[in-house]
Amino acid sequence: MIACITETEHLEIVEILVQAGANVNIQVESLSIPFMNGSTPLMMASYCGHMQTVQLLLEAGADPNIQINSSSIPIINGFTALMMASSSGHMQTVQLLLKAGADPSKATMTGETALRNAVTFAHYEIVDELIKAGASTNISIFNPIINTTMNCTITQCCVMVIATKNTPVNEINQIMQKSVQDKFINSAIDMGLQQIKAQEETKHIKILQLLLKVTPQPEDDPYSLIAATAAGCTPAVELLLKAGYDPLALCSSSGLYNNTLKSTPVRLTGGDCNTLTIACQQGHIDIVKLILQRSVDLNATQDNVLTPLMAACTAKEDNLEIVRLLLEAGADPNVKF
Repeated sequence: MIACITETEHLEIVEILVQAGANVNIQVESLSIPFMNGSTPLMMASYCGHMQTVQLLLEAGADPNIQINSSSIPIINGFTALMMASSSGHMQTVQLLLKAGADPSKATMTGETALRNAVTFAHYEIVDELIKAGASTNISIFNPIINTTMNCTITQCCVMVIATKNTPVNEINQIMQKSVQDKFINSAIDMGLQQIKAQEETKHIKILQLLLKVTPQPEDDPYSLIAATAAGCTPAVELLLKAGYDPLALCSSSGLYNNTLKSTPVRLTGGDCNTLTIACQQGHIDIVKLILQRSVDLNATQDNVLTPLMAACTAKEDNLEIVRLLLEAGADPNVKF
């Protein structure tokens, strides 16, 4: 059934093969093309967006919930036809698969789901469709850098993608080279990063706006606002603040942030921190202005936490404009740490 993964849809050939008794649920075993191992004809057609072939295979009894089981590349184990269609952005194929009973919440061994893939690659309509179909918004993400699976929400996943887009490629490559030895994993991550960075940030912002409307917000873990601020993404921060996220919630209160921090070069001086001190220390003046529009105590002291003014004064770069802004807003230069 290799005819299902060609760039051009060979519907008549597939139809003849099905009529001849070809097993529509056979899973590929290929020594020459290992990344296809465990795939079914339906997965291949779904990945390519061959809608008529997908329809034909479903009518012939193809199971949309079969998952890849590959001995050669375990990292791809668990992928389904729906995940492939969702990552490739084939909306009509996604609708066909859901109508045929595809489970929108199935996950791979690394925590990937159809919804996570649609969010990652900025397919807004598919994200909306999967949520309406009941896809779970609680997911897990395998972090190969620290070899840990992290539980999170789809909103937090979206912010992770936005943060990744705002992280310089050379920083990511340095981390990967030091931490991940598996060449296939490195290659897969590199390909994914290229696809993510190729998407316009506005697409992910639009998806974040959707997620904030259709899932319970704000979340108990303040990760989303902290990460969006650290990445300097003002539009995301604005959406999260409007959703009720607390700009003074401590980083130490976020289990996800602290797990993620282990695999990033971001390090803030002065002990613990919150969204406002991060923005002040990293020079994100537009984010500082957004937060100052709210009622915040600029002079509150907490154990091991700098005041916003202290954070601005300890930055590597010249934060003169932020220092002035804080003083005008009532920051006391005589508060002791």
